[in-house]
Amino acid sequence: MAHACRSRSARPIFSDAIVDYRNRPKLAYEYIKQGHADVCVICCEPDLTGPPCSEGGQ
Repeated sequence: MAHACRSRSARPIFSDAIVDYRNRPKLAYEYIKQGHADVCVICCEPDLTGPPCSEGGQ
């Protein structure tokens, strides 16, 4: 009887899948998840009468 986890191919298999056949995430899954994370961008008009923006954020 053949082992259930043994591959039928003698060569390594390369795939673009990000989950394996047991639906477990592969290494690429975390990178893709991070790349698709929500981003909040806030833009406003510059206040030319006040101090420069570097005053409060650092």
